[in-house]
Amino acid sequence: MEAEEMKSPFEEIKITDESGSEWWNSRQLAKVMGYTKYWNFERLIDKVAHALQVERGLTRNNHFREIEEMARLGNGTSRRVTSLLLSHTACMGIACNADQRKPMVKMAREYFQGTLTGNELAKGMEGNVLIYRSSTGKVNVSVLFNQDTFWLSQQRMAELFGTAVSTINYHLKQIDESGEVHLSDAIRKIRISSEQWEEQGVTLYNLDVVIAVGYRVNSYEATQFRIWSAKVLKEYIVKGFALDDERLERAIVQISVLQRP
Repeated sequence: MEAEEMKSPFEEIKITDESGSEWWNSRQLAKVMGYTKYWNFERLIDKVAHALQVERGLTRNNHFREIEEMARLGNGTSRRVTSLLLSHTACMGIACNADQRKPMVKMAREYFQGTLTGNELAKGMEGNVLIYRSSTGKVNVSVLFNQDTFWLSQQRMAELFGTAVSTINYHLKQIDESGEVHLSDAIRKIRISSEQWEEQGVTLYNLDVVIAVGYRVNSYEATQFRIWSAKVLKEYIVKGFALDDERLERAIVQISVLQRP
């Protein structure tokens, strides 16, 4: 008899509502992530909720829903408390901004990043269309940023590295066949309801693929893009939102998002 595959503790506490949306109870999530004092976790939630609402233009109630429930106290008694149902996007933001010294925080980041659906990825990307400008000023490319990686189409990669799409396609096949990067794990095909992004319904490739292609086509520009992406990622980890060079220069942190009807 084969051993049953162990479920992730985050999968165990997942709640799926009637519409198919997935939620996580804030108190259960706090416990799994190693937060013994819930009020510390509440402060983290407030920080993430503010970043999603103000810096990324997302509606708070769509990702943080208040509920009332009975909680068991340390002395064995129970009382009614206010908790939250957290969306996948909210949980990902929490995992990225939580205390990285806690062992379960890394597992949380890996779980929520690995279980992103195309629809969730699209929602998270709507406010994160960044502009990459090369050091020479000759290259200006729109880049999609989501949580902890970047996404480009073959056309954008061709613009970035100054080559033809056919060349990009050739190297993608070589990379996949060599096993350097497994494309099945590194691509998404999504539609984004954003006026900032012209390409719709195309296949996007993550940062690992972009850099792998770049080193084969234009190693200098690949290195410059890797340095830039590391800087943006550091800003995201520290502040909870991502800014491109133009926004950093102007110190603008509000990202315009096309609101859903």
